Amino acid sequence: MTQTTEPVPNLRAVHAVSWETSVPSEDSRQLNIDYFGGSPDCYSYSHSEVEYEEERILVTLFEGRHVRLRKGQTCTLEGVRKTQVVPLESPLDGRSVVDGAAPS
Repeated sequence: MTQTTEPVPNLRAVHAVSWETSVPSEDSRQLNIDYFGGSPDCYSYSHSEVEYEEERILVTLFEGRHVRLRKGQTCTLEGVRKTQVVPLESPLDGRSVVDGAAPS
């Protein structure tokens, strides 16, 4: 499993990725989110967006393709399990956490 990474700037084809589970920290000020992303040789975490609603918190993770690949390098469609830490501006306070990339 690939662990938490800092956002990588200047990625191409940045897109939302669905995630599997979220585990809040002890103080509910951050979430550890597990998801399947692209191979780290080709894809990296770009950023996250967090929307705070009265009864839920919507979290969307974004990933993109590296701009410069090695000559002759190809990107495969294999999924790699990754974990990303997402800080929260306010604690969960009983609100559910919802995947912003999942279809409504």
